[in-house]
Amino acid sequence: NRLAVKSVFQGGDWVDAAGTVLIYHSGRPNLGPGDVILVKGFPSIISPPENPYEFDYQQFMRRQQVFHRHFFREEPMVIKEGRGDGFLKPILSLRRKLHTHIQEFIPDPQSRQIAQALLLGQKEDMDGDLKEAYSTAGAMHILAVSGLHVGIIYGFFLLFIKPHKLPVYKRVPYLILVIFLIWFYAILTGMSPSVLRSATMFSFISLAQMRSTSPSIFNPLAISALVLLLYDPFIIYAVGFQLSYAALTGILLFQPFILSLWTPKYKILDYFWQITSVSLAAQLATFPISAYYFHLFPTYFLISNLVAIPGAFVMMSTGLPFLMSMFIPFVSSLLGELLNAVVQALNTVIFFINDLPGARVSHIHLEWYEMLAYWGFLVCGIIAFQHKVRGALKAALVCFAVLMLCQWQWLFFSQFHNKTTVYALKEGVAVDYFHRGQLFSFMDGVTEDEYNYKILPNRIRLGRVKHLNMAGVKMQDETLLILLPSGNSLRLGKDKHTLL
Repeated sequence: NRLAVKSVFQGGDWVDAAGTVLIYHSGRPNLGPGDVILVKGFPSIISPPENPYEFDYQQFMRRQQVFHRHFFREEPMVIKEGRGDGFLKPILSLRRKLHTHIQEFIPDPQSRQIAQALLLGQKEDMDGDLKEAYSTAGAMHILAVSGLHVGIIYGFFLLFIKPHKLPVYKRVPYLILVIFLIWFYAILTGMSPSVLRSATMFSFISLAQMRSTSPSIFNPLAISALVLLLYDPFIIYAVGFQLSYAALTGILLFQPFILSLWTPKYKILDYFWQITSVSLAAQLATFPISAYYFHLFPTYFLISNLVAIPGAFVMMSTGLPFLMSMFIPFVSSLLGELLNAVVQALNTVIFFINDLPGARVSHIHLEWYEMLAYWGFLVCGIIAFQHKVRGALKAALVCFAVLMLCQWQWLFFSQFHNKTTVYALKEGVAVDYFHRGQLFSFMDGVTEDEYNYKILPNRIRLGRVKHLNMAGVKMQDETLLILLPSGNSLRLGKDKHTLL
């Protein structure tokens, strides 16, 4: 839980203070927003990473203006309960009721988890296997409440009543109602960066529609980003914010060009080609970000999106009436069974794609300047082919050359570089020796979590995940002696990660 600090006991008296502390505790897991609690002890500064290229949790939390954390075993002492503040109180209460509603009427556990993520933005309790399957299939975006979901709600209200056909005195109040409902849904689902972007952008589109029947989409997109950055400048570091704006910008820039490459004769083919072009455009734009942060690429993303995007539309179309029927048990039961069946069908397809051979390419590494070169190549290439601009073609070739030079530089570096890494671990011992393009390693007693979070990032950065075992390892006087393939040796102390 996060605590907003109000006062601290100092010098025998309570002193007003300000800040945020991240607390880890046992007991009373259902602390609510607005609860006032007493915490005993001294918060500590969040520690920096101990291993090369390990995830920097300290920096991650600093960008959210959280600098301290505190661990304690006892149950927090609640001084005053307060379930939410102001207008948030009834919304949070409604969210808890809707959560209980989903738990009651959707029997399958995995379908229940998907419904909670899709409709309420709650992914905390989702099984690791389920997350892995959607991530590998390239369909994780449908579980993050974003422009797809807000767009479905926005389109639903514009499906039966067209604002541009209404007179101004009717159009304005109708669009104000639409804006209100969009923000109500955004608050209900937790105000993630992606839903904030979507709600802000659709609000500006609605405001523009009050004066124009066909406003430009680029202006609301840019203004929404500016407004969010004014509200929280650190949101630019949120991966969801970056992916969300990159995906929509990619769709706006690249999808028309991709769509123009083929004109299907039949409506059903045209429908699937529309989805395919959107998926391609979004994937082209977001690939560098996914590779930079998550080091993977979903191979079958086109196939999964042909199922996932229509599936998300059907689930939203069924799920929203299901939530609104909360006080009508008979209708809730019918819609719950239908929603359960739809989610189960989608899960079956996603797990099938996840089990296909070569479902994803893992351990990809990009530097930030390679990301810029990739986007430069993509944008300049599209401009060159679509508008026949010779200067854009030259710029695209320059960006491509930069990408190639980066790869050649890495190959040269790997062949003439020796590097020894002794990892700081809570359990076990791990030593990597990078020598002439090969990785030699010794690991003993390393847990899976520590391997994934403390060792693997450095190996991905070096471009070598597969390794050869070092044979020359023995114990001497409670220390560990490791003979390196180069003929040198190193000795580790009793803690197994201190060089002697």
